[in-house]
Amino acid sequence: MATITDIKKKIFDSGLSFQEKEDLAWLFDGANNEEIEAADELFTENPVWIKRLSDNYKKKRLAFLSNDVELWKQILEEEKSFAAA
Repeated sequence: MATITDIKKKIFDSGLSFQEKEDLAWLFDGANNEEIEAADELFTENPVWIKRLSDNYKKKRLAFLSNDVELWKQILEEEKSFAAA
């Protein structure tokens, strides 16, 4: 069974900037075992998802802070295309 430590190791071994690593690792602090296991599988199968998830988080944060409804819609469309792939 994967742990939060496993997830954080994968994140900190990635090519993200230090701040991106910190931000993404923070997102998993409240994750339950099922979410950690799913993320571990995803990151193990295809580490590019670490960058995708980080980029998605940054976009969502920007949309939230700027109250940009159109950006939220764009993000949701991108998420649908990821899910379909």
